[in-house]
Amino acid sequence: MVHPELLKYVQAQLNKGTPVYSIRTTLLNIGWPSEEVDKAISVASLNLKQPPAPSTQLQVKSSPTEKTKVKRSLFQKWAGALAHPTQTFKEEKSNATLGYGAKSILVSGLIGGLILGIAMFVNIGNTLGILGPFAGLFSGVLGFFFLIILLIITPISVILSWLIGSGFLYVVAKAFSGKGTYTKQSYIISLYSAPIFVISAILRSLPTPANITFLTFTISEWLGILIGVFALYFLTLALREVHEYSTIKSVITWLIPQLLFLGLAIMGTKFLLVNLLYLGL
Repeated sequence: MVHPELLKYVQAQLNKGTPVYSIRTTLLNIGWPSEEVDKAISVASLNLKQPPAPSTQLQVKSSPTEKTKVKRSLFQKWAGALAHPTQTFKEEKSNATLGYGAKSILVSGLIGGLILGIAMFVNIGNTLGILGPFAGLFSGVLGFFFLIILLIITPISVILSWLIGSGFLYVVAKAFSGKGTYTKQSYIISLYSAPIFVISAILRSLPTPANITFLTFTISEWLGILIGVFALYFLTLALREVHEYSTIKSVITWLIPQLLFLGLAIMGTKFLLVNLLYLGL
């Protein structure tokens, strides 16, 4: 059934002579699902006293694939993934390429590395600058060195984490009969994980009082936990959309690797402690 308000709007625009493709583009841009828009256009066109012009009918007929032609910038895709994740993931599946996903992660790594590098530069200057002119000069050189290092290391580390992490998730997803490809999964994950990394870098660089705690956690630590929860929420939606299975399977898909890594960490810590005790350290 077509939404009454949507049908009324489409009918009014068609009566004014507005081209169908303009009506459709406007509705998609404000968030209406493409299927509902197409149904409303079809019903409204039948209600017209005269059928739409041939060129207009052609636009309606090709509308199911028209959404793939909508061009968005990288930052628009980031914003869409955070504000309307389900709709954005659905629309972007057909645009998935591993190269564009790597570009998204690379840009976030460069921005995050720059933010963290500047924060470290400022912190080193504030710490050593009070010791005198020579220490201030040394702190400037040292801070600039760490800034360059972070600009190099951060993009590389986030890209490797993205590729490897997505690989683990893909293996588990296939075990649950996931239908998506590694490329689609990695691309969709990059759309939300890239802006989340930038936001995380900004929050980590902000000065927060370390002496203010709640349930033994500082403000910075609570913000980190909150960002992690949101990331898992977006990951659940991404896996569900890409692999076309249930929310429960999506949660289990990312939960299994988390439990596996936790178990390995505990075993590694236990092994280290046993050897230290054996050596008498």
